[in-house]
Amino acid sequence: MLQKSKKREDWTGDELSKFYIVAIDDNSMFFYVDRYNVDLFGRATYYCPPLPVPDTTVDATIDFALKHGWKEYLIRMCVLRNNRSVIPENKRGMLFTEPAIKNVTALLVRHGSDFHLLANPFADEKINNADILTELKGCLIGWEK
Repeated sequence: MLQKSKKREDWTGDELSKFYIVAIDDNSMFFYVDRYNVDLFGRATYYCPPLPVPDTTVDATIDFALKHGWKEYLIRMCVLRNNRSVIPENKRGMLFTEPAIKNVTALLVRHGSDFHLLANPFADEKINNADILTELKGCLIGWEK
C-alpha cells in the first residue's frame, strides 16, 4: 500500500481531488484481516482490570481526523480508547509513521465474497471523507468479521 500511495505524489490539479482507493484481492488460505488493521493502525492492547487504560494523546494527526468526523471510527479502530482497549503510541502503524499514506482515501481488501474497508481518517484534506463508511455499503469495516 505504501508503494501505491506514492503514485499520487505525481498527480496535479484536479486529479488531487479524486478519492484514491487501493484495492487488494487477497485469496490467501491464511487470510486474516487483522494483519491489515495492525499494519495500518497498529497493535491494540487490552488492559485487564484493575490495570488503568492509558489516555490517548490527541496530537495534530488525531485532532485533524476528529475535526473531519472520524471520532466513532477512531474508537472502533482503538486509536482512541475503546472500552479497555487502545493502540499505545509506541505500537501505531503506517497511518501514523508513513507520511505518504495520507495520499490514500481507503484500502479495500477482498477475500472470497467479503470486502473489508479500512478507511484512512488521516487522508489529505482533499480526499478525506468520513462518509465513505456508509457510501460503500456491504463492506465489513475495520475489525468486523
